[in-house]
Amino acid sequence: TFLFEGWMLMARRAPNLDRGFAFEHWLDYDAEVHAAQRVHLREREVRCDKPVLGWDKDAAVIEQARSIKEAFFAEADIRFTAEPLQQMAVDCAGGLMVANPPYGERMGREEDLGLLYRELGEVSKRVARGGRLLVFTTNRKAARQIRMTADRTWTLFNGALEGVLYRYPIRAAGEIQRQGEDSYSAEET
Repeated sequence: TFLFEGWMLMARRAPNLDRGFAFEHWLDYDAEVHAAQRVHLREREVRCDKPVLGWDKDAAVIEQARSIKEAFFAEADIRFTAEPLQQMAVDCAGGLMVANPPYGERMGREEDLGLLYRELGEVSKRVARGGRLLVFTTNRKAARQIRMTADRTWTLFNGALEGVLYRYPIRAAGEIQRQGEDSYSAEET
């Protein structure tokens, strides 16, 4: 979901433009206004020239994502790799890395989760230095293992589970942020 929604945001593509809605059967529905809005939204779209990269160690998850891409996002430059996080070998300096790691609710032992979250922080410093890392989790204890300081958090829900979306500025290993230094403009926050 993150990959497809991220691509739609970059391409300024409105979701569900080609689907039907129940309100189209209302007595006061104005088909011309609706059609004009669809045209307006399509005219706002831009060509997205940056690839969106997705990783998961589970090949079945990657195959499912490829099927969704082929069915609904054929024109999108979304690339998938089935390999462990630790093997991620790309250079996305200045990029945005988004992760939704296991929380430990359905799978994963606490010790394994701590290691996974710690590796997530380490890998982000290697592949996306100068960028940002967004992590959604319900496991605050595991999130501390990322060993980075979030500059912003949001409380969100995954069904009944209350979670936190953490935003971390990514600096290269050993780099320290100077007092008062802000790595993001007001437009980005």
